[in-house]
Amino acid sequence: VNGGESEKKETVEGEKQETEQSEGENEEKESGSEPSSVILDDDNAKWFLGLIAVGIILVIMMKRKKTNKKSGSGSSEDSYSIDLSGMEEEKRAADKVYENYLNATESYETCGKNYYLEGLNGTFAGSRFPVNGILKIGRDPQTCNVLYPPETKGISRNHCTVEVRDGKIYIRDLESSYGTYFRNGDRLNGQVSYQVQPGTIFYLAETKNMFRVIE
Repeated sequence: VNGGESEKKETVEGEKQETEQSEGENEEKESGSEPSSVILDDDNAKWFLGLIAVGIILVIMMKRKKTNKKSGSGSSEDSYSIDLSGMEEEKRAADKVYENYLNATESYETCGKNYYLEGLNGTFAGSRFPVNGILKIGRDPQTCNVLYPPETKGISRNHCTVEVRDGKIYIRDLESSYGTYFRNGDRLNGQVSYQVQPGTIFYLAETKNMFRVIE
């Protein structure tokens, strides 16, 4: 009996040891598998986060590139418009300077000048008549400043005028019967004012009624 009980004890203890041993192996397997699964999860998470980070960086770079393109095109357009506006301002300034130059030149040329009508031959040879405003030549005593005798042939009652206007001097025929001529023989059209310069010579009807504009 004792031998049988001891055998049973040994059998029970052996089974117990086998059970404990198998449980220990299972625990080791479970404990060993847990780190590997954790490491795998960490690697996947890192890989996934890395992809996300790369994607975010690419998106930011693309947005910056588009922004730079827009800002670059806008700056070129702005600079182009600024250049145009600058050119327009310079043109207006140049036009203004030129206008002032013309005004100053005209003022210089006419300032302090006194024009005269000088008789070269005939009735008024050697005579000088100041031209202030309109100087009328003819035979009408009511209207003429340079008055010819009533019997003078070829001279109309209101023959022609010599006028200073805006610092310039003009000669105009008053549709006289025998005309007003420049020295070269060209006849002035009636009621048309001709701008002339000091030294211009003209005559009424014939060359013995010749005058010169002087200053």
